Amino acid sequence: MTDEASRPPDLAPSDKTLVLPIVLAFFFGPLGLHRLWVGLFKSGGFMLGLSGLAFIAMSRHGALVQQIQAGDVPERVPSDLALASVILLITTIWATVDMVKMLAGKFRDAQEKPLKKWL
Repeated sequence: MTDEASRPPDLAPSDKTLVLPIVLAFFFGPLGLHRLWVGLFKSGGFMLGLSGLAFIAMSRHGALVQQIQAGDVPERVPSDLALASVILLITTIWATVDMVKMLAGKFRDAQEKPLKKWL
């Protein structure tokens, strides 16, 4: 049996626990907060940016609905809601895959170390 301290660095588990990233992925998955927490700043920031774009598009859609309800119907309705839906679908699937990888012990932090510890 090998001791965890004697393992090569690429096989040593991460110091971070699994509980917080799983909770973050479950409740805030499309925002990418679970990736930011484990140090994956580029992909986490990308997910956060995509979700931000989706929320901006949805807010524009809400303003359009209010405009239509006020009786001012535009000639062409923009496809902001469809864009927001596609973006959120992509980031939700991405977060779900990350959560499955965490539960299977295959998710890695920024140093490529697997997250194995639960507490």
